Amino acid sequence: MANKNNQAFKPIVDVLSDVLYKDKSGRLRSSLNLNQLLPENPGSYYWYTGSLTTPMCTEDVAWFVLQTKQTIGQNQLNSFLKVYSVEKADRSSDCLLAPNNRPQQNLNGRVIYASP
Repeated sequence: MANKNNQAFKPIVDVLSDVLYKDKSGRLRSSLNLNQLLPENPGSYYWYTGSLTTPMCTEDVAWFVLQTKQTIGQNQLNSFLKVYSVEKADRSSDCLLAPNNRPQQNLNGRVIYASP
């Protein structure tokens, strides 16, 4: 993460306050260029077969991870951290979308491939 905001993500961040709760929607206030959300070389990636990161941790999920990351600013990240996975009436700190990961798992014989 960088201290500088990523302008490509601005159209999304600008509407997050409209969609803080489950089943809410909003309309972008400015145009969004999806290609600008990707790093310069999105054809370079790693992939492996793993599982979902949340219960039931279903296996046989194909994961594709870009080799180059995009960064966002701290203020942008803070906007994402205010989003809930439930309706407003059911909100609690346990229902925030973050943290939304489980600890790193052992490879357990899993092979990680790199794009050509």
